[in-house]
Amino acid sequence: MRFSRPISGCLFASFVAILLALPLIAQAQQEEEYVLGTYEVGDLTMNIIDHPYGKAASQTRRGFQGGGRGGQFSVPEVASHQPLYLAQFGRRADAGMQHSMDDLIGAIFATVEPDSWTTNGGGGELRAFGTALVVWQTEPVHQKIRQLLTTLRNGNRPTLKVDARWLLLNSDDLAQLAPADNNGTTRVDPQVLDQFTRRPTSIRGLTQCFSGQLVYVVSGTQRNVVSGYIPVVGGGDVGYQPIVQKVNFGTLLEIRPMLTPGGLTAVVDLTATLTFRGEQPNLPGNFAPLAVPPAIDRIAIETQQLATTLRLPTAVPVIVGGLTYKPASALMEQPAMEQAAQSESPQLYLILQVQ
Repeated sequence: MRFSRPISGCLFASFVAILLALPLIAQAQQEEEYVLGTYEVGDLTMNIIDHPYGKAASQTRRGFQGGGRGGQFSVPEVASHQPLYLAQFGRRADAGMQHSMDDLIGAIFATVEPDSWTTNGGGGELRAFGTALVVWQTEPVHQKIRQLLTTLRNGNRPTLKVDARWLLLNSDDLAQLAPADNNGTTRVDPQVLDQFTRRPTSIRGLTQCFSGQLVYVVSGTQRNVVSGYIPVVGGGDVGYQPIVQKVNFGTLLEIRPMLTPGGLTAVVDLTATLTFRGEQPNLPGNFAPLAVPPAIDRIAIETQQLATTLRLPTAVPVIVGGLTYKPASALMEQPAMEQAAQSESPQLYLILQVQ
């Protein structure tokens, strides 16, 4: 009878190690299985444009004709647009926030398992299809891609609410609105702010925008004004093409709020402009003959403007600044008795809240 030799201790240990490693090998093989996944990313790659307020100057299509023969003439309409430039943000104000699909793909290649993509010798593929990403990768990599997209959505391009109020206040009103505490810190009283906002002379603007986006709110009346003439000569006739501009009488706020990391403060760049029609000068009638250009509108405009960049706490009203010059037309809205009883003329203050 033959007996097999006993298994040596070394061989037995190797056999046990193989048995213990089988689940790990199976798990590794399962993780290496590639699966196809698609991700809609249109919200991350959408080009958020800026909206600067531009005043267009245009020429009317008909002009005034004079000279030897009758008739009329017309020229094409011309319009111009003046974009704003904000140097502190390092770009044109109408450039917007451009995050392309290539930027997003580059971020994924650089931060999510860089060696797993075919561009670096791996087996993963990524292609853009419209506003979606088509990804051929292992499940662990898919999970990291989902985590990255979630992080971008949570921390990228939050929406902010802008609440701007213009209040006509005297010194007593200002002290009541923003009393100083024992430390000398000045804070706006929300209840007093709501009370003053209900006054008939207050102005309020509300809007929402993405963080870092330039937007504007405008309210008032636009008036066409003839600001000049372009002489046109042809066929023995002399005509004058009027240049018509639109002047806005009212309130204009251009603002770019940018939320800082942590969300406790916001950096705000703004320009606030108020324009009112002043006393209208006597305009002479049209000259005769029509070979001489007609009279140009020379309207008087009372204006106030405030431009600044500041950091302010979110969800807290802050006095941005005050304007010492007051438009007379704004004070006409106050009751006569109230205006006469004041020892000083009220001044205009801008209170801003971003959240």
